[in-house]
Amino acid sequence: MSMRDGTNHDRSFTALMSMAERDLGALMSVVTDLYGAEQAMISATDWIDELESVDAPPGITASAFRVITIATAARLARRLGQTAPLARKRGGTSSCITLLSSELLG
Repeated sequence: MSMRDGTNHDRSFTALMSMAERDLGALMSVVTDLYGAEQAMISATDWIDELESVDAPPGITASAFRVITIATAARLARRLGQTAPLARKRGGTSSCITLLSSELLG
């Protein structure tokens, strides 16, 4: 590997880490606003678990972070389905992914 290849790899890794931080931060913010800090912390752990299940760089791409976030939202929806009072308060589990998607993507 040439010095130039190493610099490009460092930039790519830095860009991926920035995207990961942005996506995880956005997820935590939205979940905190909609469902509270406890659910946000659990979702952050879920997001990291999902990230660890993906092939390590260079196999990970920016689009993989969206897949990770969607999988995390699905986990949250399932979890909220098990806590009926919270789910009813927020419109049910079927709206969980819709709410997260609209907040994160729009």
